[in-house]
Amino acid sequence: MTYTPDGGVAYVSGSLVSVITQLASDSAEPLPVSCCGGPTTTTTCGNGTSCTNICGENSSGCLTLVLEDSAAAGQVCDAVMQQHQWCASGVPIQTSFKG
Repeated sequence: MTYTPDGGVAYVSGSLVSVITQLASDSAEPLPVSCCGGPTTTTTCGNGTSCTNICGENSSGCLTLVLEDSAAAGQVCDAVMQQHQWCASGVPIQTSFKG
């Protein structure tokens, strides 16, 4: 897990993705999810709705966790984040949980 310098966003890849996805699925509250890597779409999961494959089967396997409402849009779904090479697959960001 890697954080932006301001702590507003965390980037998750590898084995932690399934842990975070399960924690989000088990949440008692619905969590907003932005699906990136194309036209950005927004949905929810948690509160009885599974977060697994919430953005489709072709997910990059990497997550962006929005920790602060003030997080810049470019830190969440923008191609700018590929400069940080946080996602080992090299595929654009696919899932962003805001909680």
